[in-house]
Amino acid sequence: MSEREYDEYQLQQRQKIAMRTLLLTLALILADGIVRTGWGEWAEPMMEALLLIVLPTLYFLTLAICKNAYFGRSGSWLSWVYLALGALFLGEFLFSWAAGRVAFVEGGLLSISIQPLVMGVFFCYIAGLSLVRRGIERRREQREE
Repeated sequence: MSEREYDEYQLQQRQKIAMRTLLLTLALILADGIVRTGWGEWAEPMMEALLLIVLPTLYFLTLAICKNAYFGRSGSWLSWVYLALGALFLGEFLFSWAAGRVAFVEGGLLSISIQPLVMGVFFCYIAGLSLVRRGIERRREQREE
């Protein structure tokens, strides 16, 4: 397969994944609206917005990396940057939790104080997924040699 065909394949895969991600985002927004209408607020507005952004992004990046439709072969340095960001967010969460400033639920709503936890898990997950993918590619290249 030539480099041009490979790029067209990646583009086609990304478009399919992007359409599915759009549908997931719309479904999440609809579900959020139904829950808010029927039962009231379930999270603080910023936490709600964060989850409505992070969940579809995780879906898109997971499929893009697993289906070999991600945006280039920049090496593993970016994965290490993501891992460092995840560690910083998780560290912030742990220090806040140790200081007693973290409440998962406040006043019956999911609290924004867990935002560092959500972002830490997000970045660590993406870093782990891309490092595993990179390891699989390296093994495949070594077998071909």
